[in-house]
Amino acid sequence: TFEPGIEIWNLDMVNAMEPTVCLGGREAPKPVTMSRKKRPGNKKKKGKKKKKGLKELMMGELKKGSHSAAVMTLSSNGFDKSCLASGSADNSVKIWDINTQACKNTFGHHSDKVQSVEWNPTEAAILLTGGYDGNACCLDIRDSKSIKRYKIDGEVQSMSWNPNNPAIFAASSDTGVIMFYDVRKGSQTKPLFTIGAHDGEVGGVCFNPSSRYPHMLASCSEDKTVKIWDLRSKPVCIEKKEMKIGQVLTIEFNKEDPEILAAGGSEGKVALWDIASSPTIVKKYPMPKTKK
Repeated sequence: TFEPGIEIWNLDMVNAMEPTVCLGGREAPKPVTMSRKKRPGNKKKKGKKKKKGLKELMMGELKKGSHSAAVMTLSSNGFDKSCLASGSADNSVKIWDINTQACKNTFGHHSDKVQSVEWNPTEAAILLTGGYDGNACCLDIRDSKSIKRYKIDGEVQSMSWNPNNPAIFAASSDTGVIMFYDVRKGSQTKPLFTIGAHDGEVGGVCFNPSSRYPHMLASCSEDKTVKIWDLRSKPVCIEKKEMKIGQVLTIEFNKEDPEILAAGGSEGKVALWDIASSPTIVKKYPMPKTKK
Protein backbone atom coordinates (compact mmCIF):
# COMPACT_ATOMS: atom_id res chain seq x y z
CA THR A 1 0.00 0.00 0.00
CA PHE A 2 1.04 3.65 0.16
CA GLU A 3 1.43 3.37 3.94
CA PRO A 4 4.72 2.99 5.86
CA GLY A 5 3.59 -0.26 7.52
CA ILE A 6 3.84 -3.87 6.32
CA GLU A 7 0.94 -6.27 6.88
CA ILE A 8 1.40 -10.06 6.76
CA TRP A 9 -1.76 -12.12 6.38
CA ASN A 10 -2.29 -15.85 6.98
CA LEU A 11 -4.15 -17.19 3.93
CA ASP A 12 -5.06 -20.38 5.84
CA MET A 13 -7.37 -18.30 8.02
CA VAL A 14 -10.80 -17.90 6.42
CA ASN A 15 -12.38 -14.44 6.62
CA ALA A 16 -9.53 -13.05 8.72
CA MET A 17 -10.32 -9.52 9.91
CA GLU A 18 -6.78 -8.46 10.81
CA PRO A 19 -3.26 -9.27 9.63
CA THR A 20 -1.23 -11.86 11.55
CA VAL A 21 1.80 -9.57 11.80
CA CYS A 22 2.32 -5.81 11.39
CA LEU A 23 5.82 -4.46 10.83
CA GLY A 24 6.25 -0.75 11.43
CA GLY A 25 3.40 1.55 10.49
CA ARG A 26 1.54 3.84 12.84
CA GLU A 27 0.25 3.58 16.38
CA ALA A 28 -3.47 4.09 16.93
CA PRO A 29 -4.13 7.85 17.16
CA LYS A 30 -4.64 9.15 20.67
CA PRO A 31 -7.83 11.08 21.45
CA VAL A 32 -7.34 14.84 21.26
CA THR A 33 -8.00 16.63 24.57
CA MET A 34 -8.48 20.32 25.18
CA SER A 35 -5.63 21.94 27.10
CA ARG A 36 -6.46 23.25 30.56
CA LYS A 37 -6.35 26.96 31.23
CA LYS A 38 -3.39 28.22 33.15
CA ARG A 39 -4.14 28.65 36.84
CA PRO A 40 -2.58 31.32 39.02
CA GLY A 41 0.52 30.08 40.73
CA ASN A 42 1.13 27.25 38.22
CA LYS A 43 4.77 27.20 37.28
CA LYS A 44 5.69 26.76 33.64
CA LYS A 45 7.60 23.54 33.12
CA LYS A 46 11.05 23.89 31.67
CA GLY A 47 12.13 22.13 28.49
CA LYS A 48 10.59 22.12 25.07
CA LYS A 49 8.19 19.44 23.99
CA LYS A 50 8.28 18.30 20.39
CA LYS A 51 5.14 19.51 18.69
CA LYS A 52 3.14 16.85 16.91
CA GLY A 53 2.09 17.53 13.35
CA LEU A 54 -1.46 17.27 12.11
CA LYS A 55 -0.65 13.94 10.42
CA GLU A 56 0.55 12.40 13.70
CA LEU A 57 -2.50 13.69 15.56
CA MET A 58 -4.92 12.36 12.95
CA MET A 59 -3.21 9.09 11.95
CA GLY A 60 -0.99 8.25 14.94
CA GLU A 61 2.75 8.33 15.51
CA LEU A 62 5.13 6.06 13.62
CA LYS A 63 6.16 2.90 15.44
CA LYS A 64 9.80 2.44 16.42
CA GLY A 65 11.90 1.32 13.45
CA SER A 66 9.16 1.98 10.92
CA HIS A 67 9.58 3.34 7.43
CA SER A 68 8.41 6.95 7.24
CA ALA A 69 6.93 6.71 3.73
CA ALA A 70 5.28 4.14 1.47
CA VAL A 71 6.76 0.63 1.35
CA MET A 72 7.42 -0.07 -2.34
CA THR A 73 8.98 -3.53 -2.35
CA LEU A 74 9.43 -6.66 -0.20
CA SER A 75 11.57 -9.81 -0.38
CA SER A 76 11.42 -12.86 1.87
CA ASN A 77 14.72 -14.57 2.69
CA GLY A 78 14.80 -18.10 1.25
CA PHE A 79 16.99 -19.41 4.08
CA ASP A 80 15.25 -17.74 7.03
CA LYS A 81 11.50 -17.25 6.65
CA SER A 82 11.47 -14.91 9.66
CA CYS A 83 13.73 -12.49 7.79
CA LEU A 84 12.13 -9.92 5.47
CA ALA A 85 13.70 -7.08 3.48
CA SER A 86 11.78 -3.93 2.51
CA GLY A 87 12.46 -0.86 0.39
CA SER A 88 10.64 2.43 0.73
CA ALA A 89 9.94 5.85 -0.71
CA ASP A 90 11.86 7.20 2.32
CA ASN A 91 15.05 6.03 0.44
CA SER A 92 15.84 3.35 3.02
CA VAL A 93 16.16 -0.44 3.08
CA LYS A 94 15.15 -2.30 6.24
CA ILE A 95 15.68 -5.85 7.50
CA TRP A 96 12.85 -7.18 9.69
CA ASP A 97 12.49 -10.06 12.16
CA ILE A 98 8.92 -11.27 11.61
CA ASN A 99 8.89 -13.26 14.86
CA THR A 100 9.67 -10.25 17.05
CA GLN A 101 8.11 -7.72 14.64
CA ALA A 102 11.24 -5.58 15.04
CA CYS A 103 13.51 -3.80 12.57
CA LYS A 104 16.96 -5.42 12.83
CA ASN A 105 18.85 -3.12 10.46
CA THR A 106 18.39 0.01 8.35
CA PHE A 107 20.49 0.95 5.31
CA GLY A 108 20.50 4.40 3.73
CA HIS A 109 22.78 3.90 0.73
CA HIS A 110 20.19 5.12 -1.83
CA SER A 111 19.50 8.82 -2.48
CA ASP A 112 16.01 8.26 -3.90
CA LYS A 113 13.06 5.86 -3.60
CA VAL A 114 13.92 2.16 -3.31
CA GLN A 115 11.83 0.25 -5.86
CA SER A 116 13.27 -3.28 -5.71
CA VAL A 117 14.94 -5.63 -3.19
CA GLU A 118 15.95 -9.24 -3.91
CA TRP A 119 17.75 -11.81 -1.72
CA ASN A 120 20.42 -13.90 -3.42
CA PRO A 121 19.21 -17.49 -4.03
CA THR A 122 22.38 -19.14 -2.66
CA GLU A 123 23.88 -16.65 -0.17
CA ALA A 124 21.58 -15.93 2.79
CA ALA A 125 23.15 -12.56 3.74
CA ILE A 126 23.48 -11.07 0.23
CA LEU A 127 20.81 -8.56 -0.80
CA LEU A 128 20.30 -6.70 -4.07
CA THR A 129 18.62 -3.28 -3.91
CA GLY A 130 17.59 -0.90 -6.68
CA GLY A 131 16.40 2.70 -6.56
CA TYR A 132 15.19 5.69 -8.52
CA ASP A 133 18.71 7.10 -8.10
CA GLY A 134 19.81 4.85 -10.98
CA ASN A 135 21.84 2.49 -8.80
CA ALA A 136 21.63 -1.25 -8.27
CA CYS A 137 23.48 -2.16 -5.08
CA CYS A 138 24.73 -5.48 -3.73
CA LEU A 139 25.39 -5.67 0.01
CA ASP A 140 26.15 -8.12 2.76
CA ILE A 141 23.67 -7.24 5.52
CA ARG A 142 26.27 -8.24 8.13
CA ASP A 143 28.60 -5.46 6.96
CA SER A 144 27.23 -1.99 6.14
CA LYS A 145 30.52 -1.10 4.39
CA SER A 146 30.25 -3.95 1.87
CA ILE A 147 28.03 -2.09 -0.61
CA LYS A 148 28.86 -2.45 -4.31
CA ARG A 149 27.17 -0.08 -6.78
CA TYR A 150 26.21 -0.71 -10.40
CA LYS A 151 24.97 2.08 -12.65
CA ILE A 152 21.62 1.56 -14.37
CA ASP A 153 20.39 3.66 -17.30
CA GLY A 154 17.36 5.26 -15.63
CA GLU A 155 15.26 4.53 -12.54
CA VAL A 156 15.46 0.89 -11.43
CA GLN A 157 12.08 -0.83 -11.70
CA SER A 158 12.79 -4.51 -11.13
CA MET A 159 15.69 -6.91 -10.55
CA SER A 160 16.26 -10.66 -10.68
CA TRP A 161 19.16 -12.96 -9.75
CA ASN A 162 20.00 -15.74 -12.18
CA PRO A 163 19.30 -18.94 -10.16
CA ASN A 164 21.52 -20.98 -12.48
CA ASN A 165 24.41 -18.51 -12.08
CA PRO A 166 23.67 -16.60 -8.84
CA ALA A 167 26.51 -14.10 -9.23
CA ILE A 168 24.68 -12.51 -12.17
CA PHE A 169 21.64 -10.27 -11.94
CA ALA A 170 19.39 -8.39 -14.37
CA ALA A 171 17.95 -4.93 -13.67
CA SER A 172 15.26 -3.16 -15.67
CA SER A 173 14.58 0.57 -15.87
CA ASP A 174 12.02 3.17 -16.87
CA THR A 175 13.98 3.84 -20.08
CA GLY A 176 13.09 0.44 -21.57
CA VAL A 177 16.46 -1.26 -21.04
CA ILE A 178 17.59 -4.35 -19.14
CA MET A 179 21.20 -4.41 -17.89
CA PHE A 180 23.16 -7.45 -16.71
CA TYR A 181 26.00 -7.41 -14.16
CA ASP A 182 28.32 -9.92 -12.50
CA VAL A 183 28.83 -9.01 -8.81
CA ARG A 184 32.14 -10.90 -8.73
CA LYS A 185 33.68 -8.16 -10.89
CA GLY A 186 33.41 -5.49 -8.19
CA SER A 187 31.69 -2.14 -7.96
CA GLN A 188 31.10 0.27 -10.87
CA THR A 189 32.19 -2.21 -13.54
CA LYS A 190 30.73 -2.15 -17.04
CA PRO A 191 27.60 -4.27 -17.61
CA LEU A 192 28.00 -7.71 -19.20
CA PHE A 193 25.49 -6.54 -21.81
CA THR A 194 22.45 -4.30 -22.21
CA ILE A 195 19.16 -5.02 -24.00
CA GLY A 196 16.90 -2.35 -25.47
CA ALA A 197 13.98 -4.52 -24.41
CA HIS A 198 10.75 -2.51 -24.71
CA ASP A 199 9.36 0.75 -26.06
CA GLY A 200 8.23 1.78 -22.57
CA GLU A 201 9.13 1.30 -18.92
CA VAL A 202 10.18 -2.28 -18.10
CA GLY A 203 8.20 -2.97 -14.94
CA GLY A 204 9.39 -6.53 -14.34
CA VAL A 205 12.18 -9.00 -15.14
CA CYS A 206 12.39 -12.60 -14.05
CA PHE A 207 14.82 -15.45 -14.77
CA ASN A 208 13.25 -18.86 -15.24
CA PRO A 209 13.97 -20.88 -12.06
CA SER A 210 14.35 -24.26 -13.80
CA SER A 211 17.64 -25.81 -14.89
CA ARG A 212 15.80 -26.86 -18.07
CA TYR A 213 15.63 -23.17 -19.03
CA PRO A 214 18.99 -21.91 -17.74
CA HIS A 215 19.26 -19.04 -20.23
CA MET A 216 15.67 -17.80 -20.20
CA LEU A 217 14.54 -14.39 -19.01
CA ALA A 218 11.06 -12.85 -19.12
CA SER A 219 10.33 -9.12 -19.19
CA CYS A 220 7.16 -7.04 -19.11
CA SER A 221 6.37 -3.44 -19.91
CA GLU A 222 3.89 -0.60 -20.02
CA ASP A 223 3.79 -1.30 -23.78
CA LYS A 224 1.34 -4.10 -22.74
CA THR A 225 3.63 -6.98 -23.79
CA VAL A 226 5.61 -9.79 -22.19
CA LYS A 227 8.78 -10.98 -23.93
CA ILE A 228 10.81 -14.18 -23.53
CA TRP A 229 14.56 -13.82 -24.06
CA ASP A 230 17.21 -16.44 -24.78
CA LEU A 231 20.57 -15.35 -23.37
CA ARG A 232 22.76 -18.24 -24.51
CA SER A 233 25.19 -16.21 -26.63
CA LYS A 234 23.69 -13.00 -27.96
CA PRO A 235 20.41 -11.94 -26.23
CA VAL A 236 17.50 -12.73 -28.57
CA CYS A 237 13.77 -12.21 -28.10
CA ILE A 238 12.28 -15.60 -29.00
CA GLU A 239 8.64 -14.89 -28.15
CA LYS A 240 6.35 -11.93 -27.51
CA LYS A 241 2.79 -11.86 -26.23
CA GLU A 242 0.23 -9.16 -25.54
CA MET A 243 -1.46 -10.22 -22.29
CA LYS A 244 -4.61 -8.06 -22.73
CA ILE A 245 -4.51 -6.83 -19.12
CA GLY A 246 -3.44 -3.25 -19.85
CA GLN A 247 0.08 -2.14 -19.01
CA VAL A 248 1.93 -5.20 -17.67
CA LEU A 249 3.37 -4.18 -14.31
CA THR A 250 4.85 -7.38 -12.89
CA ILE A 251 5.69 -10.97 -13.86
CA GLU A 252 6.82 -14.13 -12.07
CA PHE A 253 7.55 -17.72 -13.09
CA ASN A 254 5.96 -20.47 -10.99
CA LYS A 255 8.84 -22.14 -9.13
CA GLU A 256 7.03 -25.50 -8.96
CA ASP A 257 5.90 -25.35 -12.59
CA PRO A 258 8.44 -23.15 -14.42
CA GLU A 259 6.51 -23.26 -17.69
CA ILE A 260 3.76 -21.13 -16.15
CA LEU A 261 4.33 -17.36 -16.18
CA ALA A 262 1.99 -15.06 -14.24
CA ALA A 263 1.53 -11.39 -15.13
CA GLY A 264 -0.31 -8.56 -13.39
CA GLY A 265 -1.67 -5.54 -15.26
CA SER A 266 -2.97 -2.02 -14.82
CA GLU A 267 -6.55 -3.15 -15.41
CA GLY A 268 -6.49 -5.06 -12.11
CA LYS A 269 -6.25 -8.45 -13.84
CA VAL A 270 -3.84 -11.39 -13.62
CA ALA A 271 -3.02 -13.47 -16.70
CA LEU A 272 -1.25 -16.84 -16.98
CA TRP A 273 0.89 -17.92 -19.92
CA ASP A 274 1.93 -21.53 -20.49
CA ILE A 275 5.17 -20.94 -22.38
CA ALA A 276 5.21 -24.63 -23.46
CA SER A 277 2.27 -23.78 -25.73
CA SER A 278 4.63 -21.72 -27.89
CA PRO A 279 6.17 -23.75 -30.77
CA THR A 280 9.05 -21.28 -30.94
CA ILE A 281 9.99 -21.82 -27.28
CA VAL A 282 9.57 -25.61 -27.53
CA LYS A 283 11.88 -25.65 -30.57
CA LYS A 284 14.46 -23.54 -28.75
CA TYR A 285 14.22 -25.62 -25.58
CA PRO A 286 13.29 -29.19 -26.66
CA MET A 287 12.28 -31.76 -24.07
CA PRO A 288 15.27 -33.80 -22.87
CA LYS A 289 15.35 -37.35 -24.21
CA THR A 290 14.46 -40.01 -21.66
CA LYS A 291 16.78 -42.96 -21.19
CA LYS A 292 15.36 -46.35 -22.14
